[in-house]
Amino acid sequence: MKIESKLWLVVATAVVGLAAVFWFGKSGIDSGMASFNDTVDERVPRLIELEKLLVRSVQLQGDMREMILAKDPAHRESVEKRIQESIALNKKSYDYLDVAVNLPKGKQYLADAKRLRDPVVDNNNKTFALLKSGKVDEATDLVNSLAVRDQDTAYRQSLQKFVDFQTEVMAGTAVKGKDSAEAASLWMIISFVLVVAILIGFCLVVIRTILGAVNDIVVGVTQVSRSMSFKARLSTRRDELGAVSDGLNAMLSSLEAGIAETNQVVSAIAAGDMSQRINSNYTGDLDVLKQGVNSSANGISQVIHELSAVMLSLKAGQFSVKINTNAAGVYGEMLKNSADAVTTLNQVISDLNRVMAQMSAGDFSGRVTSECQGDLMQLKDSINASMNNLDLAMANVTQVVLAQSQGDLTQNVSLKLEGQL
Repeated sequence: MKIESKLWLVVATAVVGLAAVFWFGKSGIDSGMASFNDTVDERVPRLIELEKLLVRSVQLQGDMREMILAKDPAHRESVEKRIQESIALNKKSYDYLDVAVNLPKGKQYLADAKRLRDPVVDNNNKTFALLKSGKVDEATDLVNSLAVRDQDTAYRQSLQKFVDFQTEVMAGTAVKGKDSAEAASLWMIISFVLVVAILIGFCLVVIRTILGAVNDIVVGVTQVSRSMSFKARLSTRRDELGAVSDGLNAMLSSLEAGIAETNQVVSAIAAGDMSQRINSNYTGDLDVLKQGVNSSANGISQVIHELSAVMLSLKAGQFSVKINTNAAGVYGEMLKNSADAVTTLNQVISDLNRVMAQMSAGDFSGRVTSECQGDLMQLKDSINASMNNLDLAMANVTQVVLAQSQGDLTQNVSLKLEGQL
């Protein structure tokens, strides 16, 4: 076979290899995009609707109690209107979920939520009927009854199970997309390695064909490529190929030093030492590797430093600590999330301290107004409910004591309170 034919064969192999790499890469991207689109277009909207239903279920019960306690007809009418709006929104959400949910298990969760929602709706309708007939006490007893509370809790738990299921499905979709992308990446690597190996083989044949004198260099390069040990060196030559040998030896020396320093930094980070960096001077791709490793080490060090400072401040009871979120990519997102969490904690704690300070000064009108979620929202609601009860009780007791001080002994505490109140 002529050298020209061998060279054309090398080109053809390279083209086929690149086409294979491109095909595997495109397959992985298409699979990942399909999983991403499925999550964004279908899974996320369902989860959002379920979260809205869960939030509105809690809000609806609070509105029912607020309507019972409302003395002003206009206020009661406003609360009733808000309740009707929530009911209408719930209907739209269920109509959407009836069409959107297609998995059998998801349909079962939806059916369970609807089944447990029916007695809650019946209880709300009974409460409306009692209020419209003026039976406020009966409406109050109904809303506060253990059976009604258990039904409300069961309904919310069914919604939470549905939310957990949708979250699990989203996670499964993401894992599926990730597995497809990883498989495509593996095949890309395999095809790339195969193409490179084939090209190296053809090139060796061409080189041996053109000039047998390069055999020593080929043997040395092959030895390095097989062992992946950059400590190997080519023998010094005194002919025209000496420059090639010297260049390769210099490259191997740089690779050896660069890999050694990179391993040193990575091992130090793995051992918890964030102070190590690559300090030697390199050029080309080794300099890119150096800058990348050092930047990664700096990012990790900054994140660890900021998070450690936050944890120490939280441990000391200081919630006003500030976090420097000036970091790139996931590091910045992690620091921003931490800063948001600390800010929320600081706002809620400050708000709680303000309410408690007002209460200790005899002012029961203070309320926790900070925006929060989860356990902080439950704490906020509990504090505000307690302050509402204290405010109402103290106002009623003050009214009775004032009347008695003026000789009117017919006044009494008319509020229905629980516990020590």
